[in-house]
Amino acid sequence: MSDFDRNAAAAQYGAPLTRAEAAVVDEGLRAYMLRIYNYMVLGLAITGFAALGIYMLSVTTDPAAAMKILRNGTQIPIPISKTMFMTPVGY
Repeated sequence: MSDFDRNAAAAQYGAPLTRAEAAVVDEGLRAYMLRIYNYMVLGLAITGFAALGIYMLSVTTDPAAAMKILRNGTQIPIPISKTMFMTPVGY
């Protein structure tokens, strides 16, 4: 079971760390966290580009390229707003 009240700055056998040893630990932790943050930024960028790509495939301003629905015997494009229409991928 873990020690609840252990000294986080102490070494394995209870001897306190020197300033030089603590600096090495801090430097290693900083490098590790920078690597983790870089992975997080890369994942966020990939997610953003994927969302932008899906949006660009799903929406068009050209009524001829839009997905059509049958209403009262005529085919009309599916509107999102006055000038935006859904493509077959978006539908």
